[in-house]
Amino acid sequence: MKNQSFNTSLLSFLKASPTPFHATTSMKTALIEKGFVELKENLDWDISVGGKYFVCRNASSIIAFTTPTLNFQQTGWRMVGAHTDSPC
Repeated sequence: MKNQSFNTSLLSFLKASPTPFHATTSMKTALIEKGFVELKENLDWDISVGGKYFVCRNASSIIAFTTPTLNFQQTGWRMVGAHTDSPC
């Protein structure tokens, strides 16, 4: 049932996101619901240990990241990428 729930959520997201602009808006909403804070590119960032942040550019792209709670030299740094121009 867990996979079915995931698939239903994914299909709903895709249906609501026919363009990169829609996809970015959908992701922004989801990130805010999960406690992420939006940062602006043109302002200084106040980043905290263990924080959750995202940046939007041109309303069609989004970058989200969390800051480690431990020294990243010990825990490593992880990054994930995707694009918002598909399936349009």
